[in-house]
Amino acid sequence: MPKPLKIMLLIENSRAFGRNLLRGISQYVKLHGPWDIYRVPPFYRDPYGKDTALSLIHDWGADGLILRENQAFRDKIPNGIPTVISSESEEYVPGCGHIVGDHEGIGSMGAEHLLQLGFKNFAYCGFDDVYWSRVRCQGFCDTIERAGLSVNVYKQPRLPASVLWEKEQQYLVKWLETLPTPIGLMACADERSEQVLQACNASGRKVPEDIAIVGADDDEMICDLCFPTLSSIAFNTRKVGFEAARLLELMIRSDPPEEHRKVVLRPTHVVVRQSTDVIAVDDPIVAGALLFIRKNRDRQLSVNMVVQNAAVSRRMLERKFQCAFGISIYRQIVKTRTERAEELLLETDFTLSQIVAKLDFTNHQQIDRYFRKHKDMTPTEFRKLARQDRR
Repeated sequence: MPKPLKIMLLIENSRAFGRNLLRGISQYVKLHGPWDIYRVPPFYRDPYGKDTALSLIHDWGADGLILRENQAFRDKIPNGIPTVISSESEEYVPGCGHIVGDHEGIGSMGAEHLLQLGFKNFAYCGFDDVYWSRVRCQGFCDTIERAGLSVNVYKQPRLPASVLWEKEQQYLVKWLETLPTPIGLMACADERSEQVLQACNASGRKVPEDIAIVGADDDEMICDLCFPTLSSIAFNTRKVGFEAARLLELMIRSDPPEEHRKVVLRPTHVVVRQSTDVIAVDDPIVAGALLFIRKNRDRQLSVNMVVQNAAVSRRMLERKFQCAFGISIYRQIVKTRTERAEELLLETDFTLSQIVAKLDFTNHQQIDRYFRKHKDMTPTEFRKLARQDRR
C-alpha cells in the first residue's frame, strides 16, 4: 500500500461553506486516499489555529495544503508546498491552485429570483471592503438593470474595525427606512441576511411583506434559526471540495499549467424559505392568477383554467401578465412546473417516473420538453449534474 499523503486542511468549519468544502474533500479521500490529515485545532486548544499549523508544515513533512485565505494571511503561505487556496481576494498567488467563485452569477441568480416574484423595487446589502461581495453586487445590479429597473445599494458607514454590529445596525435601520416598499433585497451572504432581518425588526419593516430577503451560501443553521426563515442561494461547494482535493493531488504528483489550477464555485439554485414567500404584484387579478398557478403546480394546468379562475377575459389577463412579468401565462405555467420538478429532483430520491406521475405530466417527453426549454438539458442530466455538485 502506498504511503499516505500528509495533507493539512486549514479550513474553518463554523460556517456551511467550510463544512461543505471538508465534506467534498472527505469524499475524495474515501475514493482516492488514504490521506494523513492535519486540521486546524479547535479554538479552545489553539486560538491562533493557522499560524500554529503553518509553523508545523515543514517539521511534520506536509505534502500539500488546502486553506481558506485572507489578505493578512497571504504572505505566510509557504513556498515549495503544493497549495490550493480558497481566496477572499481577486489576486492569484503564483504557483498555487485556486478556488474561484462565480460571484457575478451568484448575484444574477439572486436578482432573477426576486424579479420572478414581481418586484419593481430592489436593494443590495453587502460588505464594501469584501471583493466577492462587490462582485455579487455587480451581478445583481446588471441583471436588474437589464430588466429596465434600478437598485438601491447600501453604503457602509466608515466605522472603526472594533465597532460592533449593534452600532452599524443603526445606520442600516435608517437606510431601510428610506427604501420604497414592497422591495426585493439581496444580501451578499446569509450572515448579512440575518443582520438585515434584525434591522427590519428594529425598523418595523415586515419580512417578506415589505422587504423580501434572499442571501447566499444556504447555511441552514443560520437560515432556519431566523424567523421568518431565510431564503438563500445554494452553491456546488461539495463538488468544489472534491475537485480541490483532486487538484492538490495532481499538483503533488505533477506540475499542471496555471490555467488548469482552478476550481470554480458556482450557484446551483435558490432554496426558497419564508423570507421570499411572497407575490409582489399590486394588481390583485395578476397576483391571484399567479397564486392559482403556484397552488396547482402539481397538476396539468392550461391557460384557460387560469383565465376561468381569474374571471376576466383571456386577452386582459395576458396583457396584465405581460406587463407584470414580461412573459405569457403559458410560459409562467411551464416555468412554475419546471421549478417544482427541479425541487423534487434536488430534494427527493423519487425516480423520474414517480415525478412524472406526481406532477401529472402526460409522459416523459413532456417533462423533457419543459427542461430543454428552460435548462437546455433533460431532467436526468439536471439531476446528474446536481448530484455531482453536491458530491
